[in-house]
Amino acid sequence: MRLFAFATVLFFSLAGAAGCGAFADAASEPDAGPGLRFSPDEFIRQGERKQIRVEISRPPPWGTSSQAILTQLDFGPGLGFARADFSGADNSLEVVLQAQPDAEIDRHTVRLTVALRRQTHSVWGWFWVFPRTPPQDGGDGGPDADAAPDAGPDGDAGGDGLAD
Repeated sequence: MRLFAFATVLFFSLAGAAGCGAFADAASEPDAGPGLRFSPDEFIRQGERKQIRVEISRPPPWGTSSQAILTQLDFGPGLGFARADFSGADNSLEVVLQAQPDAEIDRHTVRLTVALRRQTHSVWGWFWVFPRTPPQDGGDGGPDADAAPDAGPDGDAGGDGLAD
């Protein structure tokens, strides 16, 4: 009986310690929840290049400061940014985002980390990659029509008939 009581006490004390540690870790996590918003929208198509504004909706705990610097901006595999102009004073930055033609079609987690002196603050949000738009069939004869190339005078495709 004493062995059973000891085992029960030991089990609950170990379970409580593990639970408290996990709770403490979750409570102290600085980026527990999304904190980024994107405009004009939160998606890009494969092979597309677009300019977006990234707004930090959960600003750093130290408030706005022009001294805050961008330490990391990660859009995930297949997505890269060409430019990021960041001012900590307005908690936003402009990014020219480029999606590779083979970027993974899915929801990507975007992580932004800013720092002031030795303090860092990370926030995240979601960005979607959609498939490249398939070409239209051009049934109306518009500029996207699927017409065959013009035949040259000698019957081959293209060419202006001038001798080389």
